[in-house]
Amino acid sequence: MKKDEATHTHSFGRYLQAIRMEKGISLEAVSEETKIRLETLIQIEEEDHARLPSEVFVKGFLRAYARAIGADGNEAVLAWLRDSLPPPADHKLYFDFGTAELDSDYEPHQRAVDDVLRDLGYVEGPLWTTRKFEGAGHNEGAWQERAHIPLTFLLGTGNNKE
Repeated sequence: MKKDEATHTHSFGRYLQAIRMEKGISLEAVSEETKIRLETLIQIEEEDHARLPSEVFVKGFLRAYARAIGADGNEAVLAWLRDSLPPPADHKLYFDFGTAELDSDYEPHQRAVDDVLRDLGYVEGPLWTTRKFEGAGHNEGAWQERAHIPLTFLLGTGNNKE
């Protein structure tokens, strides 16, 4: 299965399931290798959003599952994101990243998320923004210096002029 075919014709659970089955790997083997409960793996394959754990766990589980079967974990997470985001205009979305420390490797991942947002009909502007901070690191000091930016974007200025 080609990468584009897997991500565009299957959502996150079907993407992983198709690759797992193509390689003849059992869910039990994935569970044993990843230490993810079999029930959770079934929920992932069935894309049972109501029963899946918190999104921070789901993203980690998708990456671990993908690694266990030789699939692309980033593609699995992007497919999950496509399926999980609220409709455009229902929420404000703010992303930012620096270019130093851990953030130095972050930009390609953020650009992939930005592409998903555009594909889903999001438009950069008052409801979504992605900001890049040159030279900023991935640490509390860097976040403190720019904390006012996402707060203002998400909550407004309080002067009712936005």
